[in-house]
Amino acid sequence: MTILKLRYIFLLLSAVCVTSLHGEIARDEFRADFRVNTAVIDTTFADNAASVEKIIAFIESLNHSPGTRITDVSFRGSASPEGSYEINSRLSHERMTALESLIRNRVDIPDSIITHDESYIAWDYLRDRVENSTLPYRDEVIAIIDEQPRLVTGNPGTLIDNRILKLKHLDGQNVWNDLLRTYFPEMRNAIAVIITYTPAEPLQAGDGYVPGADLSDVTPSGIIDVAPAPDVTGRVPKLYLKTNFAEWALAIVNIAVEADIARHWSFSLPIAWSSWDYFSCRLKFRTLNIQPEMRYWFRGDNNGVFIGAHFGLGSYNVATNGDYRIQDHDGTTPAIGGGLSIGYRLPVSRDGRWRMEFSVGAGIYRLHYDKFFNTRPTSSGLLDYSVHKTYRGIDGVSVSIIRTFDLKKRGGAR
Repeated sequence: MTILKLRYIFLLLSAVCVTSLHGEIARDEFRADFRVNTAVIDTTFADNAASVEKIIAFIESLNHSPGTRITDVSFRGSASPEGSYEINSRLSHERMTALESLIRNRVDIPDSIITHDESYIAWDYLRDRVENSTLPYRDEVIAIIDEQPRLVTGNPGTLIDNRILKLKHLDGQNVWNDLLRTYFPEMRNAIAVIITYTPAEPLQAGDGYVPGADLSDVTPSGIIDVAPAPDVTGRVPKLYLKTNFAEWALAIVNIAVEADIARHWSFSLPIAWSSWDYFSCRLKFRTLNIQPEMRYWFRGDNNGVFIGAHFGLGSYNVATNGDYRIQDHDGTTPAIGGGLSIGYRLPVSRDGRWRMEFSVGAGIYRLHYDKFFNTRPTSSGLLDYSVHKTYRGIDGVSVSIIRTFDLKKRGGAR
């Protein structure tokens, strides 16, 4: 029995004792369905449009019902069992927070009355549906669902619930295909259960306690304030410390710091420096550059694919063992410009603390540099001429190792 079910039973038992003395307790449930492998509430899918309208109508009814208070809000996200443990956990969490954000952007709800169910797969729902069906091998399916969950290795680098593997092998995957067609689509959802309390008479000082109620956040009129809520993600923002192997291959010392600033958004600040020759004064890539970048992540946990927009500023002194060496004009005219990038980040350790990142960027830069004869034995040579030029092309390649750190959790008292 899940935490949510226990909470509902407690509230119903409380209602029996409280309603006759103090008023009415009501339960409203909102549900959003999701397409396979997505966590975006699409109003053109299933009954999501009607569910959104139901949420709006519910909020409007609160505004026209003086004395009505929200006393308990429970959110749950769910995924169907096809994927790995990591994918299903991420999907259920992101679906839950998507619905929570939708509701809390329309009504101000105290943190103290909110609970979350991180079960990630609604096995209880699946068991109930199978138990009341004529599914072949029904008893065997129920027995597998009732087993103690255990994570085992699936595809390389992934973990999967052992019950999923057993269901897939039952009757040559025929039973699994029946479950996939009949029940799994309804398991890709997020649900919010909102408990409201309406007193029989306006509460006065000394009135009885309502289970779960937090009356300090209710306006004097008893009407819930509708106002934009802060970003509700349920996740801890990260700080990332990175170094780029591609630059180390050129003996360029480098480090980058990146921080999550919101769901889907982060800010990165890389710095690179080199001041030496490659075994000869005629071969070098000396530089000092910074390239701050704002990134947009397609996943809400700021992992996977991203696109970025960056500004670039860099001094340079480059010789490739040819006839010429180039250096920013007078050593005081760095390249200035900016561009766009695309990349991908993924965890490489079980706890997610270590990650890898791959990216490539292109931009436009205004250059003003001097061109010197690249002669021995001096590393300077004679000035030949100066060049004004606009560069268009690749301005960054990254193959980075990352160490992540948790930042302070958002939320708290409001």
